[in-house]
Amino acid sequence: MNISETAILVVSFGTSSEQIGISAIEQLESRIRDDFPSYVIYRAWTSEWIRNRLLEQENQKINNVSEALNQMKEDGIRNIIVQPTFVIDGEENQRMRKEALVYAKDFSSMKFGAPLLGDEVDAKMAAIAVSQTVSASISYTEDDLVVFMGHGAAPDTLIHESMDWKPDPNAMYTLVDNFLQQSCHSNMVLRLMNKPGSIEEILALASSQQPRKIILVPFMIVAGRHAQKDMAGEQETSWASRLTTAGYSVQCIMKGLGEYDTIQEIFSEHIKRIL
Repeated sequence: MNISETAILVVSFGTSSEQIGISAIEQLESRIRDDFPSYVIYRAWTSEWIRNRLLEQENQKINNVSEALNQMKEDGIRNIIVQPTFVIDGEENQRMRKEALVYAKDFSSMKFGAPLLGDEVDAKMAAIAVSQTVSASISYTEDDLVVFMGHGAAPDTLIHESMDWKPDPNAMYTLVDNFLQQSCHSNMVLRLMNKPGSIEEILALASSQQPRKIILVPFMIVAGRHAQKDMAGEQETSWASRLTTAGYSVQCIMKGLGEYDTIQEIFSEHIKRIL
């Protein structure tokens, strides 16, 4: 590749959370910029609602994928590396790829990096990363129960091109959960916000373990709206409220995966594979 004509497009869902969420994305982008100083880094967010909100309320314009690729073409970029910051190869990632591929003919090459959990190796690395970070950064003992909240996706939302079957979009989350308990800490689990029965599973697990306290941690790139409301919110349906009502001491860690150095490293490794 000609470095002067090659650029990296970092694609995120975006966040409407004013400080915490945007900081996580910016930290991830900054890490990629530091790791690949010879390449220009562009940004795109896929959420139209969030982009419109930032434009209306803060006069901040953030490109979508099409706008970013058009800008890259105008800037003379010929080789594109598209690196998504999504957790899994879910509906959002597939929609992004389709949108980007429309412009493939305008460039000499367009290659895509994997999302965070691209394969089994990524899942193991992510499990190690989050378990080590949580263990080192909070007041945690083996008497506590650590629950990571992932977003999760509905299986019927995914249809891979050239496939006549629908893979389970949450399979990679299951791998992370298995690695957490088998290779990291038996009292760390990953459960999904969008999977029915998740909070009931956590309550049953807590009942059997009787932990000193339950620590809730978002397994999402940003500690945004879902972490702030569905995980840690004051409404009675949040995980924190359900667990508190059941009599457990609950601590919420408001830190997105994009803020973890070790998670940032996984995304950089995905780009290195392409290069």
